[in-house]
Amino acid sequence: MAAVLLSLADFRAKYPEFSTAQDALVTLFLNDAAERLDTFIWGIYLDKGHGLLTAHLLQIAPNGVFSRLDTDKAESTYGAEYQRLLVQVSSCIRTF
Repeated sequence: MAAVLLSLADFRAKYPEFSTAQDALVTLFLNDAAERLDTFIWGIYLDKGHGLLTAHLLQIAPNGVFSRLDTDKAESTYGAEYQRLLVQVSSCIRTF
């Protein structure tokens, strides 16, 4: 299975809690998150990492959705899950 990034429609289907966020804002954060992810590192989990990072960025944005957020540290449940997944995908030894 090839690694893919989420489209706006895919993100909305996977994270319906952001259904009221404007398309332009979600697209902005989808693009921002995509620039931070390496397809080699994330492999088949690229879509999961992309969605979690996008949701985290939307949640901590100044006008974002602030549910389940530690506002003092700008942490979200999405960010915590993203960090757990990042450790998982980046902890193996790779040979070339």
